[in-house]
Order: sequence, then C-alpha cells, then structure tokens
Amino acid sequence: MALMELKFYAQTLGMCTSCYVILPQRSHGVGVDGSNVTADRYPVLYLLHGASDDHTIWLRRTNIERYVSAMGWAVVMPEVLLSRYENMAHGPRYQDFIVDELPQVVERFFPISGKREDKAICGLSMGGWGALKAGLMFPDKYAHVGILSSGNLLYRTDGVRGPASSRGEGRYPLSMAIYNTMDQASLRDSLWDPYTHALTNLKEGKIMPRFFHAIGVDDFLYEPSWKTKEWFEAHPEISYEYHEGPGAHTWDFWDQWIQVFLKFMVDQDTTIPGEKEAIAAHQAELAAKAEEAAPEDTAALAAKEKELQESKERDRENRLRRIHGRVIPGQKH
Repeated sequence: MALMELKFYAQTLGMCTSCYVILPQRSHGVGVDGSNVTADRYPVLYLLHGASDDHTIWLRRTNIERYVSAMGWAVVMPEVLLSRYENMAHGPRYQDFIVDELPQVVERFFPISGKREDKAICGLSMGGWGALKAGLMFPDKYAHVGILSSGNLLYRTDGVRGPASSRGEGRYPLSMAIYNTMDQASLRDSLWDPYTHALTNLKEGKIMPRFFHAIGVDDFLYEPSWKTKEWFEAHPEISYEYHEGPGAHTWDFWDQWIQVFLKFMVDQDTTIPGEKEAIAAHQAELAAKAEEAAPEDTAALAAKEKELQESKERDRENRLRRIHGRVIPGQKH
C-alpha cells in the first residue's frame, strides 16, 4: 500500500485539516500480499476515529494497512476533533465535511471512486455514531456501513446526557456547543436523530446501505448498542448484521472486528461459530441480574438522590458564608 498524509483547507470547516490516505499497490515487498486489482478508480473505506483520538489512530493501534493490502480498496482516515461528526450548533459543520467535501477532495487528488457501490464508512465509538448517522441519513452515498462499539447515542439511558470533552469535566459545555442543549434525550425524534431521517428515506423508497454492527459484552455502550439492534430489527427492510463477543471499549476489540467488517464489505462469510447461542445466554444473564438487583437499585438511586440534595445544600451554605459571613435562613442562592 501507499500511505500519504493530506493537509488541506476545508471550505465547510473554515480551516485547515488533515487525513491519512492508503492506496492499493501491486507489490509490497517481503511478508505482505499486494493487490492484483486493477481499476481506474479504487473503492474506498472512510474510517472514522473515536472521541479521544485523531486521524492517526487507526494506523497507530491496528494493522489496517496490512489488512486491506490485498483487497484493492483505498482507506481515508479524516480528523474531526470532538465534533461527534455533527454540524455543530456552535462550531464547524463536520457532518457536511465528512459526507460531501471530504469525498470531493480525495476523489480530486487520488484515483478514488465516487460511486455509491464503491463506498463504505465505518467507525468506532464516536466514529461508529458518525457512520451510523451517515448511513441512515445519506443512503445514496454509501453501500456498506460499519458500527463498532456504538449505537444511537441519543437513546443512552445511563445518566450520561451528552458527549464529554474529557473524562467528566467539561461534558455539558461540549454538549451545548454541538447540540445547544445539555439533554440529549430531548433530541430524540428531532432532525438530530438519524432515525427521523431513516424513516423518511424508507417512505421515499430509497435503497439503504448494508449495516454491520459489533459490540463487546463488557462495553459501557452495550445498552444503546442493543437498543439500536432492536430498532433495526423493527425495520427488516434494512439489511443489518449484528455481532457481539468478548471484549470492552478497547483496541483489542476494534482490531479484531475491523477485520470482520472488511470481510463484510466484500461479501465474505462473517459467521462466528456459537455466537448466536452466546448472545442468547448473555441476554438471559443480564435479565436475571436486573431482576435480582431491581429493589436494591431503587434504594440505591434514592440514597444517591438524597446525597446529591444534601451536597447542594452544603454548597449553598458555604457560598452564603463566604458572601455574608453567616447563613441567612431561607435565603435562596
């Protein structure tokens, strides 16, 4: 493969940005198979990074260049910062950049195909969300979509209301920058929700991409991933393939499953022996744990809420002492 880093000015972003591009090559030297595919323009995989990373991460954490070496596919790995691949309410239009401008740029500079049947998009975590949105909202642009360790994050119900700019600190300001709200649940069924666009596309009779979805059973995004699976199963007119297996939100998992997605792209067998039985057993185990823990969880939530209220009251009293030197009963902060 030939590897290039492209730095260019993006009109939709209003600034310079970067991406890595891998192109097929017939000979690679010792130990790696080259591509025998001859084409005027190569099919392309747009490979998206997660929230903590940039366009270099797939090359640094996996062997993606070696995995695609014999396939005859190009790979484009863009940088989108902490945008969640959205047209931000208070920031650059990264969704437009990914689905419109970036393909135009790489097709102009490199022998990369712009045909729908030659295009795939895949990502991990935040990038999986970006790929899911791109595929459901713009089905005319992609034939294959890969979602790794992600799902429709607007339906996450574990108490996290928005994307984080770090591990906890700054979470809500970033959510405000992207969505102009701190409550992502309020965005369900809105134009921010890819399901809204998918239902419109289905009503209009548009051909949807093939979707591939993989999640580790110990991943903290397992719940929204499972809810995403249920949504796809309620819409069988969309081609959808779901996998889960051992692993968490780690590169061990993503390095394994990007290889399976590459097989999916070229219609190779992706069957994992015993996987269906393992999924059923895992769901039964989760259901049993939830039933056992329900009363305890209710009490724990009540205790946590009480502790939060007491903490707020202590903070209020401390602020009043700093301002007035004493607490004035009944005074609001």
